[in-house]
Amino acid sequence: MQISYFGFYCFKIREQKVSWLTDPASPKIGGLTMPKTEADVVTISESLPQAYDLSRLKNQPFVIDGPGEYEIKGLAIRGFAVNGKFVYLGQLAGFRIVHLGSLVDLEDKILEELDGVDILLLKPDEKSQKMVREIEPAIVIPMAYEESELARFCKEMGVEAEILEKLVINRGELGEETKVVSLQNLCRKT
Repeated sequence: MQISYFGFYCFKIREQKVSWLTDPASPKIGGLTMPKTEADVVTISESLPQAYDLSRLKNQPFVIDGPGEYEIKGLAIRGFAVNGKFVYLGQLAGFRIVHLGSLVDLEDKILEELDGVDILLLKPDEKSQKMVREIEPAIVIPMAYEESELARFCKEMGVEAEILEKLVINRGELGEETKVVSLQNLCRKT
């Protein structure tokens, strides 16, 4: 499986048969242009149509913009509604992956559903540290952060971030301890 980062809350998660794109940001909002790409599934974590841009996609993906359970090409996704936003739990290639969007606070009921997640995509801050300790993912991948936020988050977590262009991983490579992997932003400024 491979995970690439396109800035803000946008990741592309793919394996041989399917690709999942999260929150493709509009350049109008953040001044970043995502490279042209394809995706089978796109998840949207907030009901802000002006914040997202599907025009950089070369195909017509299946768009998920709310709670429910979905299965597309072997990718199982469950969406949870939280305070008008959406959290997505995806199961792909033997991995359980959670994309939190801009959320940093979850109800206990949802935290229980996310327990034992392999990869957690989140904004690093004080509240998210608590969430990481409760969920205990193998890998945390930060998003939408300033360098100082990431440094403070890693210091409080007692880990150093591994910096990669993209994460390429097999199920057997997950460790026992939670590690933080910071991915290079592949978007260009507009």
